[in-house]
Amino acid sequence: MKVYYTNLNTVRFIAASFVVIHHIEQFKFLDNLPNHFLNSFVLLMGKLGVDIFFVLSGFLITSLLVEEKQEYQNIAVGKFYVRRILRIWPLYFLLILLAYFIIPHIPEFKIHAWDISPKSFWPSLLLMIFFLPNVQSTIFNFIPYSAQLWSIGVEEQFYLCWPLVVKRTKNTAQLKRTLIIILIGYIALKIIIKILSNHLPQPGVITTIDFFLTDRFQVDCLLIGGLFSIFARKKNKTSFNQ
Repeated sequence: MKVYYTNLNTVRFIAASFVVIHHIEQFKFLDNLPNHFLNSFVLLMGKLGVDIFFVLSGFLITSLLVEEKQEYQNIAVGKFYVRRILRIWPLYFLLILLAYFIIPHIPEFKIHAWDISPKSFWPSLLLMIFFLPNVQSTIFNFIPYSAQLWSIGVEEQFYLCWPLVVKRTKNTAQLKRTLIIILIGYIALKIIIKILSNHLPQPGVITTIDFFLTDRFQVDCLLIGGLFSIFARKKNKTSFNQ
């Protein structure tokens, strides 16, 4: 089943432009070239662009799953996983191969600010292989030319769980309640961790968790996109079992 909204192409273009401009300035900054990377607007553009993509992804995936549940009274979770694998995994693993084993041996492409320590090479690689690049980039330095993969990790983790949640709900009303509960719980967790990281005398691991939840695991954006998907549905398609 295909769910496609042509009117979202403009939003995609704007989000992609924000991310591209941000990263161009970032690489100029890392190479000590004249840049605007530390400009507050340029910094905001990168985060805003990624957040928009996450919202769009949550919207589209939820729309696809809800439409399938509406039409067939079920979701073929296995087929959903296969489609995601064929769409994402080949390019994902190609980038890992290039970033870890080929590009580091090309002097012209080296970014010394992100050189990976030999001690962290294998733990870092294993996290990437098991679709935890957002964890990898939280614990270790970014790997040059694969830094963008952290966002793929967020989406893959969401894709792993979300079809099962939608499959178990009886109707869109229940799905909406579930979405809201998860979203409120996640936001409450972020607030608690933020408070702890700001007030504990030695926050340590709490600070790392705060960074991860705030900057490397934007599941709240995906859930907000899912809510938009439900709100956008026509009134005569509010139930899975009509």
